[in-house]
Amino acid sequence: MMSPYSISKGVRYVRPYFHAFKTNTKGRWVGKSLFEVMTKELRYSEPYYKKLVDSGKSFVVRRHENSKTYKGDDLEELKLRHGDVVHNEVHKHEPPVLTGDYLYSNTTEKLFYSEFNKAKCSVQIVYENKDLLVVNKPSGIPVHPTGNFFHNTLSELLKFELGIDNLYPCHRLDKLTSGILIFAKNHRAAKILEDHFRFKRISKHYLARVTGDFPDETTCHDPVFRVNPSHKYISTSQSIVISIKTGITHFKKISYDRVLNQSIVKCIPETGRTHQIRIHLRNLGYPISNDPTYGHETVGPLRNSIEMGILESLKYGKSIEELINKEMNSLEYNLSNELFQSVSKEFLDRLKQYQSENLVCDVCGEKMMNSFDEPEKMMIYLHASEYRLIDPQSKALECEFKSDPPKWLF
Repeated sequence: MMSPYSISKGVRYVRPYFHAFKTNTKGRWVGKSLFEVMTKELRYSEPYYKKLVDSGKSFVVRRHENSKTYKGDDLEELKLRHGDVVHNEVHKHEPPVLTGDYLYSNTTEKLFYSEFNKAKCSVQIVYENKDLLVVNKPSGIPVHPTGNFFHNTLSELLKFELGIDNLYPCHRLDKLTSGILIFAKNHRAAKILEDHFRFKRISKHYLARVTGDFPDETTCHDPVFRVNPSHKYISTSQSIVISIKTGITHFKKISYDRVLNQSIVKCIPETGRTHQIRIHLRNLGYPISNDPTYGHETVGPLRNSIEMGILESLKYGKSIEELINKEMNSLEYNLSNELFQSVSKEFLDRLKQYQSENLVCDVCGEKMMNSFDEPEKMMIYLHASEYRLIDPQSKALECEFKSDPPKWLF
């Protein structure tokens, strides 16, 4: 099978490909022609829509008429109804992701080898048997298919390179984060591992590179929450804050570089909240030095300021409802504007990096992906360095998985 991938300067690209799918007619589509839906809502160009219809790749199945299929010229006068199924085939352009070049210290070995599968692999394999696959995940690649990413995800890349049919990720690791990631190869192993994580039998150790001279050792017990960036208008505590949860992270300084004014810190979370380590490091005043969300040069400084204000008030016993009603209303408009402006700016900047100014796809009219100029923006200095399985009764170490240190350590 031909590889869908190409690699240039440490960045992995997916060759554009066709993807067939079907969609039930949405309420807002009823009474409209397929042409209107495709060109105005789905933003296909007219020439590309015509090409899809002429080739029979875009058609409508009317279930209420014994699944009659409308194709070609029949679509010109057809108005969509409830129950219609729109079949389509899109030409997908997946965003690029990083290879391991920005993580692995030994860049002379571009490929690793799976003894179990007798296959070469571009991702470093830490351990493998018939039930498990443990890898050293590069930064900048999603774990599993999501949004615009399918082939350019870790699970699909590993399945392709190793010839494995099924892989089940048993825990989370953010796209920007690197390090130990455990996959199960079957449902039985996945269930066992998920139980280990759920009942906290697995101890997770991370390395972070942060701004400032970190204390020798400390523990952060701050609750973990985020101001919700997904609402344009903010009016209730439900929309202001994503649920507040208890969070505990232990930290220990490994080293400090006076010239950079940065520290390497070991992070051991007791709880597993989303972005917990990143939020706790920010709260302590030592954010990950290249964190675009919680760092000193964040795209959303007002949100970080508000979150810190909420945290301080919570420590003095105020309820979240009281904070929202009495202190937050005046900030709602500014907050929503900043969030959307910063997100839009970040998106547009990244889009400019992804796309060539002049080249367009001659198949679908999409702008072609350019070589990505700033791969460092697709990663942060946070690395899952070690996972340990602890016996719940004796507390003895049953097994452990360790990765090689990332390149950015000093």
